[in-house]
Amino acid sequence: MTWILLSEHPEEISRGAVLQLPVRWPYEETVEFMLAELSPGSDGRMGLIVTTGYKAGL
Repeated sequence: MTWILLSEHPEEISRGAVLQLPVRWPYEETVEFMLAELSPGSDGRMGLIVTTGYKAGL
């Protein structure tokens, strides 16, 4: 696996982007997160939502 620092990523990462990360127990082998805008009035801040496994949607 090749890691890339987000600050050195060649493209802009926008909402809806899916990040897949290797994880350890008690999770699956990999977990996917989706980049999402936080609730209205949060000044355009972004957050991660778990999209796979037992914790999906949190």
